[in-house]
Amino acid sequence: MHGFPGYPNSDPLPTTVQVLNGELLANTDKLEVNIIPGLHYRYSGGGITVAQQVLVDLLKQPFPEIMRECTTLHHEV
Repeated sequence: MHGFPGYPNSDPLPTTVQVLNGELLANTDKLEVNIIPGLHYRYSGGGITVAQQVLVDLLKQPFPEIMRECTTLHHEV
């Protein structure tokens, strides 16, 4: 996937899983690995989105809450 075009404020937003799978409401194709992992290093917005969903799945919390807790912890240290 090369970039995210974004969504108009008036449109309903897809879930992260819908975006990753290119499903209903998503305006991008499904995310697919297109290079051998570890062969090259490059920025991957889709990879960041996968990492976001992994955190949500593991911690069973909405992503904004996870980020709020992380930034609060950082400022308290």
